[in-house]
Amino acid sequence: MLPAGRKPRVAVIGAGVAGLTIAVMLTKNRFGPEVTMIAEDFSPNITSDAAGGMMRLGDRKASSTDPRTDRWLAETYQHFAQLFASSLAARLNLSLVTSYTIFDGHREDPYMKDLVFGFHHASAEEKKALNIPEDKNVWSYSTFCMSCTPYLAWQMEQFIAKGGTVLKQKVNGLQDVEGTYDIVVNCSGLGSREL
Repeated sequence: MLPAGRKPRVAVIGAGVAGLTIAVMLTKNRFGPEVTMIAEDFSPNITSDAAGGMMRLGDRKASSTDPRTDRWLAETYQHFAQLFASSLAARLNLSLVTSYTIFDGHREDPYMKDLVFGFHHASAEEKKALNIPEDKNVWSYSTFCMSCTPYLAWQMEQFIAKGGTVLKQKVNGLQDVEGTYDIVVNCSGLGSREL
């Protein structure tokens, strides 16, 4: 139980795409928790900087068993659609690109086909133009692609502007933050197995 009037203190360990996204989401409500992001290093020197981001359709035939997953996927796609339509798209190096998923045999259409822009089965003419063998099945749709470094910089600005605190520190184990924070969110990515 927290003392009366004190906001919960949350530590987010890791400053990659997952850590920054969670930290920003936690600071959106001015009555929310005090959030501290703790990381040994920050952009442009982390794994997320080397990764590009592309939202693609999986081949699940139906919605997941957890409705939250479907909602999160839809909200993520809409988040990038809103950013793409905004003045931030160029700064974030966010592009709308045509994607092709090529596979053998028949597959049911993905359950998210109505969420993405322009989902269709590639025509024989499209396959020929792309040198894809006729016997392959191909989904085509438009989706978002971006370089993570500009996105991380923008997310960090959002986090700091909303009152978030940044702490450059190597966390060797969860015991390093025990007692200081009420909640610890581990977004350390590749380093998580060592915590």
